[in-house]
Amino acid sequence: VQNDINVSARSVIRKQEKREIARKCAQLVQTGDSIFLDASTTDWCIAQELLEKNITVLTNSLKVADILSASASVKLILAGGNYAPRTRSFYGEQTVEDLSRYYADKAFISCRTVHMEFGATDSNEWDALTRRTMLRRSHSTYLLVDHSKLDGISFLNICPLESLTAIICDQPLSPPWQSHLKEIGVQSI
Repeated sequence: VQNDINVSARSVIRKQEKREIARKCAQLVQTGDSIFLDASTTDWCIAQELLEKNITVLTNSLKVADILSASASVKLILAGGNYAPRTRSFYGEQTVEDLSRYYADKAFISCRTVHMEFGATDSNEWDALTRRTMLRRSHSTYLLVDHSKLDGISFLNICPLESLTAIICDQPLSPPWQSHLKEIGVQSI
């Protein structure tokens, strides 16, 4: 169940795919937006794309905060709690409580795996809860997945696909995926 890959390894796995997803996400962010970014390595790439934007970013990721701290135009809000060196992020009740104080225009979250029937899933309980909180507190919700995460199921549910605005993938989704998303009213970007 707890088979998380170390953040140092995750930061170099599928780096080009993450950059492609990050570019797509950055195009969705408008001046004045408030956005949630989770502690995924994909969101690290998104943070790098947002340095020049005049936005507010809420995150539990120390790495995202570190990247965005170099920006003069980004207002940064970091949710505290217990620190996990393994993910360079904060987790726990305090983190969820901090995030629950806010509503954002958009949430960009990742997951371990995504399945047509079972939705977005994860292997870490606190990561799943943090992501659920971000989704619940956002107007538009975006699930970020590279193609290797499709059709898998992990231990914990994050959300059903129907609750998402869109799935953002590094490459076009297969016809069955596109058809399913269209049927349930979720965009494929």
